[in-house]
Amino acid sequence: MGGTSRDKRKNIPTPPIVPAKPSTPSVVQLEQPIPEFDTKEEAEKAFLGLLKETGVKSDWTWDQAMRAIITKPLYRALKTIVERKAAFQAYVDAESKREREEKEEFERQQKQSFMALIDRHKEMVKPYTRYSTFAHLASHDPAFNTIKSDKQREAYFEEYVQNMQRAEKDKLRDLRKNSMERFGQLLRSIPDITYRTQWKEAQSLYMEPNHDLKQEFQGMDMLDFLSVFEEYNRALWEEPLNELNKKMTNRKRRERKAREGYRELMQELVANHKINVRTMWKNIYPIIKDDPRYLEAVGLPESTPLDMFWDVIDDLDEQLYQQKKLVYDALKRADFDVTLETSLDDYLKVLDESVTSEVNQENLVFIFEHLQLKAEHRLKEEKRRQEKKQKKRMDILRHALKRLQPPIQLDDTWENVKSRVEEMEEYKELNEPALAQEAFEKFMKRLREKIEEEEDEEGMIKEGDDEDEHRSMGSHRRKRRDYSF
Repeated sequence: MGGTSRDKRKNIPTPPIVPAKPSTPSVVQLEQPIPEFDTKEEAEKAFLGLLKETGVKSDWTWDQAMRAIITKPLYRALKTIVERKAAFQAYVDAESKREREEKEEFERQQKQSFMALIDRHKEMVKPYTRYSTFAHLASHDPAFNTIKSDKQREAYFEEYVQNMQRAEKDKLRDLRKNSMERFGQLLRSIPDITYRTQWKEAQSLYMEPNHDLKQEFQGMDMLDFLSVFEEYNRALWEEPLNELNKKMTNRKRRERKAREGYRELMQELVANHKINVRTMWKNIYPIIKDDPRYLEAVGLPESTPLDMFWDVIDDLDEQLYQQKKLVYDALKRADFDVTLETSLDDYLKVLDESVTSEVNQENLVFIFEHLQLKAEHRLKEEKRRQEKKQKKRMDILRHALKRLQPPIQLDDTWENVKSRVEEMEEYKELNEPALAQEAFEKFMKRLREKIEEEEDEEGMIKEGDDEDEHRSMGSHRRKRRDYSF
């Protein structure tokens, strides 16, 4: 870029050097009168004409132009330096635009001539031809040599080849598209091809002996044939699929209506007090087995009649749970506990109207029975705890009898030792004569068992000693006999 600018500056004509004159302004004004114009536009037009006449170029600076035109009368056509600079800039811009347009037109004509040259040799130019090959063939042609830059000629040639390649691709694409459309028409003309037809079966139907498919359907490969068949097959499937979807929609509608009818049946039984939270399937089945709404629901794939029955029971159970909390809160406010002696009437009198209006009569009874079961369970638990405590006290008393002085003998009876036992702290804590006697009987039983065990052990020891003595005597006899020999 820098070298080009310097070359351009070399070609710029040097403005003539005007010799300096003596400073006699009045004389200069007499010799070169200032031109007068009626309008500013006329003055500007005259100034621009001066620039053109002088040969001012688009790459000149204002200083260069001023030195070339300052001695000429039309230089003063515009009064101020600002107006002259503005006119000069407009002139330079217009010249730059004109030169650019001339250059573009020149290059366009060059390109047009070069493209025409390639057209004249198009039988030798193919999409794969290299520029060097073409240059060797056309280097003698004036249109080739008109363009001095070899890079520019190569750029024009590459553009021409790319256009050929693009046109070739477009031609092949159109050929392939046309062949695929005709192949689709062929498939549609064969009635034996249905939505159930496989690709191999379709090939045997449309392929004829001694028939060249590649020649008839140019531009297509085997994947294109398969793609057209799959698209046609999808179109064939639309009708059976729509029919299938319609059947499935109708079936789902029937199943939904059957479920809704069965649920209505369940709600009717709930409203008629045939179903409550304690109802079992075996209790309700005889009532509904012949009802059309039950028969319609039998065999449904998603929810069976039994499943929907348990759904109703779950809802009733949740309802009972919420109503139970209302009753519990009311009893807590009244500070009333339900016991085994509480009657249903007493229980209902405690509940205020706000509770009885929200809780149905069946659930009020169920809650009352549940509270009585809880009361019964508490009594059983309390009895079990008391029995456990008494048993522990009996064991403590039974172990304390071992320390009684004088010791209890085998021939002692409860009547004999009762007076001594009643003085023991363990007896006072038990505070149950019958249980104390039972503890004594267990103590005596264990005492007898212990004495019997001791007697058995002594007998076994004595028998063992006799056997050892007999074995020892026999050994001495054998020794004496052996010794006599």
